Amino acid sequence: MKKIIIFLMIMIAFFGITVFSVYKWYENQVDLPAGDSSNIIDIEIEQGESIKEIAVKLQAAGLIKNSDVFYWYIKFEKIAPNIQAGKFQIPQNLTIVEVAAFLQKASGNDVWVTIPEGKRIDEVAEILDERFLKEENSMFNKNEFLKIVENPDDYQFKAEVLMFKPAGKSLEGFLFPDTYNVEKDITSKELVDLFIDTLEKKLETENVALDSHKTLSVYEVITLASIIEREARSSDERYMISDILQRRLAGDMDGVKLLQTDATLLYELKDWEVVITDEIKKNDTEYNTYTRTGLIPTPICNSGLDSIESVMNPTANEYFFYLHDDEGDIHYAKTLAAHINNQRCYINKNTDYCL
Repeated sequence: MKKIIIFLMIMIAFFGITVFSVYKWYENQVDLPAGDSSNIIDIEIEQGESIKEIAVKLQAAGLIKNSDVFYWYIKFEKIAPNIQAGKFQIPQNLTIVEVAAFLQKASGNDVWVTIPEGKRIDEVAEILDERFLKEENSMFNKNEFLKIVENPDDYQFKAEVLMFKPAGKSLEGFLFPDTYNVEKDITSKELVDLFIDTLEKKLETENVALDSHKTLSVYEVITLASIIEREARSSDERYMISDILQRRLAGDMDGVKLLQTDATLLYELKDWEVVITDEIKKNDTEYNTYTRTGLIPTPICNSGLDSIESVMNPTANEYFFYLHDDEGDIHYAKTLAAHINNQRCYINKNTDYCL
């Protein structure tokens, strides 16, 4: 009898662990984006299609990863009756939860638009213009949008975060990059309001108090975050580079407060792909962090929340230099001599200097 009881207990425990593991896997799957691409996919849900048929169609279109998980999500949440028939435009970077929510709304007057992290305001304007040109009865006007973001002091905004923007500055750095679902007839001013309001809400949701930085003002935090956004290639790098740049600003690098970042030079050139030459580095302008100490006058792009948080909570390290090789891998150095060796090894391809 004891052996039977022990066996039953083991089986119950095994069953419980299995159920728990499957549930955690399911939870992870429904909140996992289908991919990184923000491409918009046109898809039609026909009247009378079953949830299983819709799930298979969504997976074939690359909008979800697993049709079975989508099917069971709809069943568990009891939202099958709310799924609408019609033509939809859906980005490929949504989760199952987000796709299901979108399919519950009547289609026809919605537009998805994605603003990637690290774009200048003129690049944001180009993205919006390209997106809304495809839509009939669009109220978006590129020139009007640029006029608003470049001269925001001439307009009224509700977002309190703008109290930290110095007078006369543009909205560079305040247009939060994200995927937005908006109405086709949204105006340029309403879009600007939406982008700024989203920045404020994201900061509030994540409890990021920009005015709590020990040495930087809120505007300086946003400015430094924009540099980090363009300098780093991953989340880990952002927090490492943040510490390096803040120590450079503090003069910890032999007392010289030079940021020495290529991204600031590229901002002024309005081209992120230009190869930085010695001549460009010698051109003394207000965005040249090789010739001028301290921070630049404005942000250089609109950064994501991760870059902003990296300014508030940098990863402490002992490095002062970094560079990326042709593969995009980062290489840190504690001294100028070590940094020069990294340049010779990873940039000039001189293996004699590869340690």
